[in-house]
Amino acid sequence: MKFRLTYRYQDAEQGTSARAVHHNGRWHVSITTPPRPRIPACTGAEVGIDVGVKNTVATSDGTFIQAPSWTPGEQRRFLALQRRLARQEKGSKRRVKTIAQLAGLRRTLNDRRTNWIEQTTAALARMYDLAAVEDLKITNMVRRPAPRPDPDIPGSFLPNNARAKAGLNRAILASCWGKFTTRLADKMTVIRVNPGNTSRQCQCQSCKATSARNRESQAVFICIECGHEAHADTNAAQNILGRVINTNPETPGDRTQRSRQRAASTALLPAAQPAA
Repeated sequence: MKFRLTYRYQDAEQGTSARAVHHNGRWHVSITTPPRPRIPACTGAEVGIDVGVKNTVATSDGTFIQAPSWTPGEQRRFLALQRRLARQEKGSKRRVKTIAQLAGLRRTLNDRRTNWIEQTTAALARMYDLAAVEDLKITNMVRRPAPRPDPDIPGSFLPNNARAKAGLNRAILASCWGKFTTRLADKMTVIRVNPGNTSRQCQCQSCKATSARNRESQAVFICIECGHEAHADTNAAQNILGRVINTNPETPGDRTQRSRQRAASTALLPAAQPAA
């Protein structure tokens, strides 16, 4: 199989093997190359990162970064294709064509988000030596709500806000928190901290008051004790950065080193003696 490089990549020319995969109507070529040496930023700068739905990434220095989504035209086309799919007969050629068109739109959005993650994490790794993030349990956060049986009417259930929770779950998954944090940890030193009350606690060193009343709205934070005002996401990112004092950072090389140590210890184990 032959393929053409659009640009001249030195890493690709030094590749030792390649793998071609056909997925969603497109061919992808993966080339195994020697790893580049990791060059730290060496700036001594540290940053706290708060992830959310309204603002995908908020940093402790007041920067906001939004994950890409569909354009209004793409959104309208996606909804129109879904309505068309619902009317088409199963097994028909037109239905197969519509499914392929929907897959193409989803693929476009996935590529756009993947590119955003790589570009954003690389930019953060060039600017900072250390990043602090929340240790979020995303799998638990996107679970569907449990049913609420009606105690007065056996066999009936009370409203459990399942529809609203489903919308929130879709927004969380669309924000790509897990993949963003994973790729960031691959490129720089990342510390995961306890996420409890980071958005409700005042970041003032002399105050540190924690209250739900500190959050007037999604974006407004006003401390009820000292009157400190800030954007709620920026305040949360500053609290996240402030919690790295009592934690030990894990670098990308630590995971590799532990794997090598486990492999070496396994190789040094005595061979099992045959049964008598």
